[in-house]
Amino acid sequence: MQSGLKHAQPTAATDPDWLVKAKPEQQVLTLNQIQSKSPAFVCPDCGYPTHCSEDHYLQDKADHEQLCRWLRETNMDEHDLRSGRQFREFEFPAYQGNDEAVNLSSWDTFLYTRNFPNLVNTRAIHHVTKLLTYPLTIASVIHPLSPYNLRNRLTPEGLRSLAALRTTLGEHTTAKNRKDVIFDPLRIFIVGARAEAMLPPHVHLQLSYMFPHSPLHIYFIGPEAMPPSNSVQQQLGVSTQMMLRWDRNLFH
Repeated sequence: MQSGLKHAQPTAATDPDWLVKAKPEQQVLTLNQIQSKSPAFVCPDCGYPTHCSEDHYLQDKADHEQLCRWLRETNMDEHDLRSGRQFREFEFPAYQGNDEAVNLSSWDTFLYTRNFPNLVNTRAIHHVTKLLTYPLTIASVIHPLSPYNLRNRLTPEGLRSLAALRTTLGEHTTAKNRKDVIFDPLRIFIVGARAEAMLPPHVHLQLSYMFPHSPLHIYFIGPEAMPPSNSVQQQLGVSTQMMLRWDRNLFH
């Protein structure tokens, strides 16, 4: 006995693999539509240019409405981040005491153990996590208290590599009071950098604060690795322990 329910046909908006699963004639039609013109019509609801004309927007409106809410939230967050207005959630903490451990198992535990201001609404959480995603992704992998292990995403080869790196970071901490020791900086290369290269430099300091005894040099590499809008330098010393460098050459 067949159900009387009518199942909706999958589309590119509801199924990310729809184009791969589609019939050849559907793939040709879809690719021709995608590659025809650049988006010029701005959706009145989300504020993003989504279609080449209003007619195409109206034809695709039913599918677009499935994504419109997320695009609108993203657009509002982007405007807030670039508005220059003061937001309490952007009052980031500085160095943390040696006796205060950081918990990297989730955003909630990290923000709490790093003494961030209390975030009372979803918009504030969007702002903070959007900025900190890039530096904290690095920190969550190389930190001695990293939540990643053999039971959680790490391979044996990856664990061996990280063990050596974490040992070096531990040596920096052990010899922190020795004036006769000069440490080589820990160099981090971000190949194909885009949005992370354009973050305000003080955001990357949150990575440095988690390794206060280790000098860090971060290299943003790729044709889209642009310095922040208020900087024309290709190299910037953010603090005595951190240096940022932008290299817009192609990587091979």
